[in-house]
Amino acid sequence: MSTPQSNVRSIARDARRLRGLTTLLVVGTALLLAWPVALSIVYRRVPGAWADWSELIAPLAYLWGLARLRGAFAAIGVGALFGPAVRRALTGLGIAMMVGATLEVVVIPNLLFWVLGPGHGGGLLRFDVGAFATGAMGAGLVLIARLFAAAAEMSEELDAIL
Repeated sequence: MSTPQSNVRSIARDARRLRGLTTLLVVGTALLLAWPVALSIVYRRVPGAWADWSELIAPLAYLWGLARLRGAFAAIGVGALFGPAVRRALTGLGIAMMVGATLEVVVIPNLLFWVLGPGHGGGLLRFDVGAFATGAMGAGLVLIARLFAAAAEMSEELDAIL
């Protein structure tokens, strides 16, 4: 039979494992994003697969989100399940997801269209269901972080009364 303490220990242990995995994802993603830049510096030209540098912008936002997720796992791993560090990390992750999705679906396609002309970037929106879902999940994470903050304020109020 599980107890609240054993559940917290299990969650903290899982968070420490996920922190390690997320560290690998952050490092791997950073290396993958840096690779075309390094090649272009070495060969003094843009690699063919990354001829459109605008494709690097949204992944940078997602990389920032992965780093924020790693921070949440780190805080949970030491037992701060609902503390300010977790709320900040979830808020940052949610904002990164919304920013990345907005860049990917709205900003970059329109900039390419207006700067390079018709045939580049698409029109008003690039219809990418995955990016729309990512943005919506980011908004949900921001809301959940706000709920955690409200719950912490209520808990402090109740503690002051008791």
